[in-house]
Amino acid sequence: MSMISLLDSATEKGSEAHFLVAKVVHAMFHDVWYFIPGQGWRVIENGHYFIKEVAILKIKLALSTRVSGVFSEHMIKQINLFKKDTEESASKIATCLLNASYKDLIICECEQLFFKSD
Repeated sequence: MSMISLLDSATEKGSEAHFLVAKVVHAMFHDVWYFIPGQGWRVIENGHYFIKEVAILKIKLALSTRVSGVFSEHMIKQINLFKKDTEESASKIATCLLNASYKDLIICECEQLFFKSD
């Protein structure tokens, strides 16, 4: 599924569709983020390997900046296409990604998508 299709799907359902937002996150970071049950998150960034607390901090920062930015860009495209409903939804998702408790919900959904066995 293309990134545009994933963004459309997430914005059509709204900010409460945490799994659909997580699918956008997975499309963006599937090759550098990993979740291993019992061990937690792993992040590879610029050749460095981050685990546990540092990895989760990097993930939360990326949600607040890069993923929120993607939804903001999608919002602008929706404005240009005169799609008011999805424009408002994309804006709300982008704003929610600046909230700690919302990011925790998205990270929880991401665990299923980023799951790697030992």
